[in-house]
Amino acid sequence: MEDSLKDIRIQVKDMVVLEDDHTYAVTASAILENIEYYFLVDINNSQNIKIGYQDKEEIVMIEDQSIIKSLMPKFGQSVIKTIKEFLPSEKNDEVK
Repeated sequence: MEDSLKDIRIQVKDMVVLEDDHTYAVTASAILENIEYYFLVDINNSQNIKIGYQDKEEIVMIEDQSIIKSLMPKFGQSVIKTIKEFLPSEKNDEVK
């Protein structure tokens, strides 16, 4: 990562550079068993996605399919919340 994450808390809408030197948008977050996970999308290749959590100075990627399966509905809710933040209030009810 370019900058140390030691004193930085990752948030949705942030951009992070991972060890593969790709820049990822943090598009969603979800908490599972007291761990906050992040859904990361490569800004130059939307098919390149990563799921991980922040551990002090690094983002630890996960590949455990049972955890990922549990996180996907939660990530969906996070995306809906983010979309609603950008919409005029009268349009919020249209997003489910």
